Amino acid sequence: MNKPLVRAVFIGFDYDYEILSVLELTRKEKTKRISHFYFPKIVKFLYYRFSLFSRFIMYLSFRYIQNKIKHCDETVLVIVKDDEFYLNLIERLPYKKIVIFRNVVSGNVLELCKDIKKFTFDIDDSLKYQMEYYSQFTPAYEFLRTTSFNSNYDATFIGTDKGRKVILDDLVSKNKSLKFNVKVVKRNNTLVRFVNSLFLRGQNSYKSFIQEQYSTKCVIDIIQENQSGETMRFIEALIARKKVITNSKNIKAHPLYSKRNVYILGCDERSLSVFINEDFEVINVSKLYSYSSTKILNEIIEKSI
Repeated sequence: MNKPLVRAVFIGFDYDYEILSVLELTRKEKTKRISHFYFPKIVKFLYYRFSLFSRFIMYLSFRYIQNKIKHCDETVLVIVKDDEFYLNLIERLPYKKIVIFRNVVSGNVLELCKDIKKFTFDIDDSLKYQMEYYSQFTPAYEFLRTTSFNSNYDATFIGTDKGRKVILDDLVSKNKSLKFNVKVVKRNNTLVRFVNSLFLRGQNSYKSFIQEQYSTKCVIDIIQENQSGETMRFIEALIARKKVITNSKNIKAHPLYSKRNVYILGCDERSLSVFINEDFEVINVSKLYSYSSTKILNEIIEKSI
């Protein structure tokens, strides 16, 4: 008996949390026949670092993908993320394609996918660039929901700077009685990031990050200046039953917003200490599941096939 035809092919999605997203979808949506292909980080490192060989690397990469999905018929959906390497890679594939933006629009990415249907979690980008909006999601829904996290700190932030350090320093200096765990990670150069990626792999590194990030009473969520949509950190914190301290004024319109669970910097007149020590307002599980990667990615596929 012939195998059912593959309905969707994810190409790229090579960060550990992205791999986990597709893996979770594949496990739970077996009837959809989902495939996932991405390259070791050294391939992209060489592509970006050595322009002299970039065309040759792209040619070999394209032939590899072409061979992997040659059995697919014309109804298959190719799904790629907002990454220059992978967008160039799929350009000549003769299938229906969509792009899922996991970042706010920047650089020349839009030019590379101008004739492809695009999805974004950022409300402003969806309006400005006529992209279809999707709710932010987490690939670790089950892990976050079922894990009992400690509360080792009053508030925690772990992440890269991206303009956040000034806000974080101000928050800490004004609340010296509170116990903060703030780790602003310096973004290393491409070579260092590549070497690190060889040792910090897949689901384990992402889940280790989650374990530290959410072993706290509150999570600090600082959005970037040009971002209007919610972050993955905001969604994950509430699923993990942790309160959120944020600078996003738009968050009041979010379906998961609750004054008891969310403190907005610059707007909230409550004592931060009082907010932190109040009980968390429990959120309905079915409502939280709406922000799982399985639910959102499945909806995107159904809209696009």
